[in-house]
Amino acid sequence: METYFAELAAQFTQPVTAIAQVLGFIPIILGFFIFRNISRRTSIAIKAGSDFISAIHFLLLGQWTGCVINGINTLRGICFAQRGKYTWASGIWMPILFCAATVAGTCFGWTGPESLLPMIGSCLAVIGYWCKEPKYLRKFNFAGIFLWTIYGVITFSVPTVVGNIISLTSIVITEVRMMRQKKEEDHD
Repeated sequence: METYFAELAAQFTQPVTAIAQVLGFIPIILGFFIFRNISRRTSIAIKAGSDFISAIHFLLLGQWTGCVINGINTLRGICFAQRGKYTWASGIWMPILFCAATVAGTCFGWTGPESLLPMIGSCLAVIGYWCKEPKYLRKFNFAGIFLWTIYGVITFSVPTVVGNIISLTSIVITEVRMMRQKKEEDHD
């Protein structure tokens, strides 16, 4: 454990990785808003911006799997936000395409078995973001974010761990709030 924290501290002594760690905190701020009880399109747009910044973060850390998958996730967000607006973005082939792209991207950016964590997590997110109901978006993403959190620990990405814990907390708070609202409506 001591070795882990020593290596983590070393991330902040190198200029490139220090910039990567600092830049990686921007998605944390965005994470406060992604899973709130807002529209699907707004959640997806905020997440796409967060994924773009995370791609740069992982690129600077030299973590190719995280970089490639976040790049794919950025494109996913742009395309999924168009669902219902354009015919090309509304076909069932879209989630299949992005799951396949995520698997291919993982092969391209393979760094070892830890690469399976963001791959599976992102495929779960594809399913969640494709769902029309925000509650399903949150539930599928909870599982995916949990896997990304483990990946963040393994790759020494402090912002990924902190941001994902915030996102997981946001999902839980929103779900509890929604259950309370439903309970109150049922009693009225």
